[in-house]
Amino acid sequence: MAEKRKSIGCLGRALLALVLALLFYRYGWISWGWWLLGFGIVFYASGLRTGGNREFLFPGTILIVIGFAVLLRQYQFVDFQLWRIWPILFGALGLGFIMVWSVHQIGNWALIPGGLLLFVSGAGFSNISFVRYQVWLRRIFDLWPLLLIFIVILLIVHFRRVRIKG
Repeated sequence: MAEKRKSIGCLGRALLALVLALLFYRYGWISWGWWLLGFGIVFYASGLRTGGNREFLFPGTILIVIGFAVLLRQYQFVDFQLWRIWPILFGALGLGFIMVWSVHQIGNWALIPGGLLLFVSGAGFSNISFVRYQVWLRRIFDLWPLLLIFIVILLIVHFRRVRIKG
């Protein structure tokens, strides 16, 4: 029975690759959004199946979000400047961390980079130009010593809790 499921999974992946190859052959470079979306779905299918590796959800989320954004821009459902891809990328990374945390229950550590990346993404959408976004990012990243102090405090608190329990 396991061999039958495995062959169906391989057949589905081969069919998806064939469809993506036909799209690429027909539309050329315009089909990048479909490629990204298709590979994201493959990663999601591998991560969500029974006994699958849940870490595949992270790249799957990134590929699906970016592929969907590229398709929306390509088919002119949403018109945004090309520099807005950076906030979309940061948001996709943040959603990837949140997705892995919610499905895999690996601990609260994934919420910190996920929340930070979603914050950076939201700020990118609120700025009106790429130059202002870069200036804002520079101001945020100049505060890295405070972030380092915060991480050290979190580690100290965590190890004290572990030592008290153990």
